[in-house]
Amino acid sequence: MSVLLAVLKIIGLIILCLLAIILILVIIVLVSPLKYKLYAEKYEMFKADGKVSWLFHAVKLEIYAELSKDFKTVLKKDVSFKIFGREILNKPEKLKKPKKKKPVDQKKEKPYIKEPEPKKATPFFSSDKLLKLEDEEYKLAETPKYMRIKMPHAEMPPPEAKLPKASKENEKKAEEDAEEKQEKRKIDIAYFKNMPKDERKKLISDVIKFIKSVLKTVFPKSFKLLGSFGLSDPALTGEVLGGIYVLKGFTGLDINVSGDFRGENVLNGKIFIEGRITLSALGFYTLRLALTKPVFKIIKIYLKG
Repeated sequence: MSVLLAVLKIIGLIILCLLAIILILVIIVLVSPLKYKLYAEKYEMFKADGKVSWLFHAVKLEIYAELSKDFKTVLKKDVSFKIFGREILNKPEKLKKPKKKKPVDQKKEKPYIKEPEPKKATPFFSSDKLLKLEDEEYKLAETPKYMRIKMPHAEMPPPEAKLPKASKENEKKAEEDAEEKQEKRKIDIAYFKNMPKDERKKLISDVIKFIKSVLKTVFPKSFKLLGSFGLSDPALTGEVLGGIYVLKGFTGLDINVSGDFRGENVLNGKIFIEGRITLSALGFYTLRLALTKPVFKIIKIYLKG
């Protein structure tokens, strides 16, 4: 009995250890942030360098590209994807060792091969062949030009048996199901139309709160933009420039842009973006929105339909 209890204790400890390891791995996956970094510039040519890492740099994606000034030709492109330091996309090819050629002995004599004797030429039309051709011509002259062939009377296949029509009961059931679906749709539309003002306000506020929290999570921690641009219409250039600085005032981003009012399409500058996304935070915000009273009601209605 004591041996059996000891074995059960060991099995229980092993199961607990496995569950603890699984729980730790799940927490690491949810807590570890997805980091991203981007640097791009455009002067004489366009250059871009992007990096994405996850699970404390265990998973890495790196992209580098060089394009011409008009963005039409790719000058250089490099993509690297690593998992635990092992390259997945661009695997290095194994160099094959060249096979050593055996030295040829020049002293060995080549074997003597007799040349085949030329065959005697025979005339194309012999007397026997001419006789055969004459007999064939005579037979062709005797045969009539047109011949009638009697065909047996073709019997028409029996008509296919028509499939039985659906019974009246099945038709009634189908009509009833269609009516029920239409009624459900009417109920859904009526629910949205006749939603109380308090619920509608709460729904709008919850959705706005969700969007704000998601943007806060996804928004880059550092953003720098430096450059100059110009459009064919100088007035439009001024309007766009004003909109950029209004955006700077609202967001507080590090933007330093100047306008080129010569009436030409010009774009020069550089940009740097760096940030992180936490998957557990996104999951928490989504679950919080789904559990609110108005959203939960909407989910119930759609699940029933």
